[in-house]
Parts: sequence; C-alpha cells; structure tokens
Amino acid sequence: MPPAKRILVIDDDDAFLRQINDKLAEAGYGVLEAVNGTAALALLKKLHYQVDLIITDLVLPGSSGHNIIAEVSGRDAKIKIIAITGVLSQTQLEITKYLGADAVLRKPAAGAPFPGDELLQTVRTLLASETAMGGSAPT
Repeated sequence: MPPAKRILVIDDDDAFLRQINDKLAEAGYGVLEAVNGTAALALLKKLHYQVDLIITDLVLPGSSGHNIIAEVSGRDAKIKIIAITGVLSQTQLEITKYLGADAVLRKPAAGAPFPGDELLQTVRTLLASETAMGGSAPT
C-alpha cells in the first residue's frame, strides 16, 4: 500500500484545526499541524518541503498565510495549496491566487457547520491533478 499523502494544516484556531485534522485523518491522509506561520515555515524547512498539500488560514500570528503561500510556491510548485479564510474580498482572492494558492475556501463563522465534505473534495481534486500532471503517484 502506498504511503499516505502528507498534508500540513496551519491554523491558529485550535477547534478548527482539530476538525480539519480529524476529517483528513479519517480519509487516510497523514496530517501535520502548525498553529502559526513561523512554526509552519520552520516545520517545512525541517521536512525539506516534503509535503503534498498545505491548508493554511490567511490570518496567522508569526507569518501570514500569504507569506507561506508565496514562500512555498516560489520554492516548490508541486506542493498544492488551499487557503482558508473567513473574510475575502475579490482583490484578496486575486492576490491569494496570484501568490500560488490552488484553491480558496471560505472559513465558516463561529458556530457554523464545518465544511468537511467541501474540503475533502478539494483536497482529492488537487491531489488527483498532481498525479495526472506527473507528480508523486502511488507506485
């Protein structure tokens, strides 16, 4: 059996981070966590950027999600990136995509249901496109 795809989730909201982690783990993905941008960048460097996908909030302490997206996109275009944010104007959406995010999802308001199915579908689609484009496919 091929190893699980490795996903780094970055969010400073512990409850939301746990919901994402649980949903991805249930689906068989290997999940790594960081609670701020500084910790995320340090972890990525320690792992030599060996992750398949990053899910990041845009508003983070330490280093913003935009900084993480720009850093990762500039270093390794094969890593897929999903940005999650509660507030996103059309200009911010365009900037986020320009910096290298492959998808942008809206973070639910406090107390609203977690969009786990939408998240999983986006993850599966992005990882499938990586394989179709010659990325790391199961052997």
